[in-house]
Amino acid sequence: SLYDLGDYDYNGENHPISGFTASTLGSETNPYLISSVSDWATVVNYASQSKYFRLMSDITMGTTTINEFAGVLDGNGHSITVQQPLINTLAEGGKVVNLTIRGQITSSSTGNIGALVNINKGIVEHCTNYASVTVSNRTSNDGVGGLIGKCSRALLVSDCDNFGAITISDCSGACLVGGVGGSLVNAYNCSNYGTISGGNCTGTISIGGVA
Repeated sequence: SLYDLGDYDYNGENHPISGFTASTLGSETNPYLISSVSDWATVVNYASQSKYFRLMSDITMGTTTINEFAGVLDGNGHSITVQQPLINTLAEGGKVVNLTIRGQITSSSTGNIGALVNINKGIVEHCTNYASVTVSNRTSNDGVGGLIGKCSRALLVSDCDNFGAITISDCSGACLVGGVGGSLVNAYNCSNYGTISGGNCTGTISIGGVA
């Protein structure tokens, strides 16, 4: 029998039918196609590798957060609805493009937080956030943003927008809050359209429209 793996077909013995080898799966020309939450397990399994993934439909996630993502995720114009940040750390070789984030995130734990990624060391392009982010108990230098919590040696953040409401309370240290990212570097053509509010804080809150 034939198995459709991306654009190429293989028989039951994993012999190539169209001149390609099975090793091309997950490459730029033959990415893993993600159409459901169950398919998302493939992203989790290969998160630390330089694999390519393409979203084929809108999906709704549970409370799964990828600890570190080093691949390339093409949202392909689709959306992911989240209850927790999608990615904890986007690695230096990681890239997320053409993705919309929806949902609602509420956190009372410390640390950087963004609906797409908490700590960005890679590339985020053409991404939009509609998820609300509500946090409390922030401590010194925590970053809170719609898409990105905090950038650390990020290569590029470009053409990203935030429409989600961001609410922060009960800060005990200096907190960085922004629409697209709490702290951004190398950011271009980004805009914030969401409301940002804070209160009941004993520390200093630095609030910016984009970052």
